[in-house]
Amino acid sequence: MADKAERNPLSNGSNSSDAPSEPAPIAKTRMAETIKHGGRIYQLMVESVHDYAIFMLDPAGYIASWNKGAQKIKGYTADEIIGQHFSIFYKPEDIAIGHPQRELEIATAEGRFEEERPRLRKDGSEFWANVVITPVRDEDGTLVGFAKVTRDLTERRAAEQKAIEDARRVAMSESANVAKTEFLAAMSHELRTPLTAIQEGTALLLEEIPGPVTASQGEVLGVVRSHSERLFRSISSVLDLSKMEAGMMEYAPIPTDLASLIDRSIETVRLITQKKRVHLETAPASSLPLLSLDEGRIQQVLDNLLGNAVKFTPEGGTISVSATVADDGTGQGRWVEVRVSDSGIGIPAEEVERIFERFYQSPSHRGESVRGTGLGLAIARHVVEAHGGRIWAENREGKGSTFVFTLPVDENHQEEEQRKGNTLASQVGRSNAL
Repeated sequence: MADKAERNPLSNGSNSSDAPSEPAPIAKTRMAETIKHGGRIYQLMVESVHDYAIFMLDPAGYIASWNKGAQKIKGYTADEIIGQHFSIFYKPEDIAIGHPQRELEIATAEGRFEEERPRLRKDGSEFWANVVITPVRDEDGTLVGFAKVTRDLTERRAAEQKAIEDARRVAMSESANVAKTEFLAAMSHELRTPLTAIQEGTALLLEEIPGPVTASQGEVLGVVRSHSERLFRSISSVLDLSKMEAGMMEYAPIPTDLASLIDRSIETVRLITQKKRVHLETAPASSLPLLSLDEGRIQQVLDNLLGNAVKFTPEGGTISVSATVADDGTGQGRWVEVRVSDSGIGIPAEEVERIFERFYQSPSHRGESVRGTGLGLAIARHVVEAHGGRIWAENREGKGSTFVFTLPVDENHQEEEQRKGNTLASQVGRSNAL
């Protein structure tokens, strides 16, 4: 045993980078006897394991046995490796600090050693290994060697590292989104304030409150007001997009009369339709049930769809708006369906699925004067879906287009309103009887 210690590359006074000069005479050691008497069943069990490297070391760290799993993981055959020192699997820097020997010392003192650390294969490539070393003793407690089990965790570690990196990117992205939203909110405020002053001042001048305005001055003021309103909408859209990306879009639903919101949007475009001689058709919507909606956000959807219809409908065309209540067909609930149709240029078939994408700008022949930010429909989809509804386009290329969105009816709310109505009617009836 002393002779073997002198050939141990980890023993004091030896060159740590030297390999043993010749294989250790394992067959003459007590480790050989231990393996020999281990039993046929044990040997079959170890040999049948292919996913774990399971082998024995003598007390000095020389390899005394080798299974098929060890050959698969480390690349050595039994003839090549038995008798070699186990430090052959370690990186030079680990050998230099005496790490392999330290593992055996800890296992001897504590009864077990385990770690995860890079190891080397026969071809010099690295793999991430989970290593367990356990001392083996005979009946009288004498150390006869070590049992060493190694697992290749390279794929698992790569997956863990990827998950960590993905989480880090998500965290950085979320942080960046919050910072971006805060920045855009501040910038939006800084830009909206002077824009509001410009809009209000322009309105006062057009109303000739400060004094008379000539026809040519009125035309210039009209252009100023139109472009300031367009810029205001663009700023609001960019801010909304940032909130959507950061998950910070807030909604405050209340019982709402959707018909009144539709009427309000129609009034905002009525003057423009009159100037373009566009016929505006509306279907009565007074019988719609109250819906739980964020009024401002749904108004934004309606304004966008009607604004687009006016924008893309030529002079003399037609725009129609309708709202109806429909059953979902499953008996599980009802929906309000709003349709906005126009007789404009329509949507190319290949663009129907893309028009709700953020920043999408149609490459088709639409004049530069009617281009927007490419955010209106993306925001509309987010708002409608946040309310539990759907929005889509029905294409009639060359003959116009129809945009449809649905909103669910809160049946519990309808039942509550019905109970209130019945209670009120009963009270009125008793009062009249008195």
